[in-house]
Amino acid sequence: MTNIDHKFLTKIAQQYYQEGKTQEKIAKKFHISRPTVSRLLSKAKEEGIVTIAIKNLAEDALVMEKDLEDRGKLREAILVSSKSDPVQNLRSVAEAAALFLDRILKDGDLVGVSWGVALREVANCLKPSRKVKIKVVPLTGGVGQTMVGIHANSIATKIAEEYGGTAYLLHAPAIVDNREIRDVIIKESRTKEILEMGKQVDVALVGIGFPNSKSTMVRTGYFSLEDIRRVKEAGGVGDICARFFDQEGGKVITALDERIIGLDLDELKSIDCVVGVMCGEDRAKAAAAAMKVGLINVLVTDTITARKILRVLKERVNASTKQ
Repeated sequence: MTNIDHKFLTKIAQQYYQEGKTQEKIAKKFHISRPTVSRLLSKAKEEGIVTIAIKNLAEDALVMEKDLEDRGKLREAILVSSKSDPVQNLRSVAEAAALFLDRILKDGDLVGVSWGVALREVANCLKPSRKVKIKVVPLTGGVGQTMVGIHANSIATKIAEEYGGTAYLLHAPAIVDNREIRDVIIKESRTKEILEMGKQVDVALVGIGFPNSKSTMVRTGYFSLEDIRRVKEAGGVGDICARFFDQEGGKVITALDERIIGLDLDELKSIDCVVGVMCGEDRAKAAAAAMKVGLINVLVTDTITARKILRVLKERVNASTKQ
């Protein structure tokens, strides 16, 4: 467990010394053992983070993380300082998500992944501190014949290779032409096996999208502009694994839904640890809705996006109290 960042040590110290949580509770919250918590507290002292009080080098981020955890009912929020360059910003978020994975993964874990640029970056940022006997499965099918690096299969393979684990591939598209074709494909024995594995994962790593004309699904031809218009008309504000939801986190049912091959939102909610990786203020409503109903319980993002998410969460509380 060598890839421990300075801010995470600060967070552990804050939980123990300022909030008075036991080492057992901290271990459970962060998916680590109690002896590991003890070692981290010792390391925090060695590095000068803890003297008589906590030397808080990332106060604003830590305050926002706690606010997001409380308001969004998250197990953990992980924030990085926003960068002016979008590419560098995404890279920083991906590095933080990679560190989180390295912290929690253990032998025997079954890991599920969706698709997208953010998750590709997470996979590329992995620097495993040890080999772990994990299995990795896609949670959705492929998204076109191009941009293969953002496919769930490619991301699953990369993560498995980095940790010395095993990847199981889903040889099916994410979206097909109609329900009849989907029903035939999901009944095929190998496809059915992978989809069933997806329902049993211990950790899910997902991107959070929103309906827009420039999305990857539109650019690859899977969604038409008319599809996006209908999703918006139905109240859709975001998607995970190409499953759309509204601002309350409820399913948005359109003709698209019955064409999708992959995990549905109810199945996602049943997973113990769902890590949402995203950045961009245009996705804030989607992230807030996903948090509200437990589609994700860990969020990794940047501070500017986090502020926007918090504003959305506060506005919804204010709106509900006025009704």
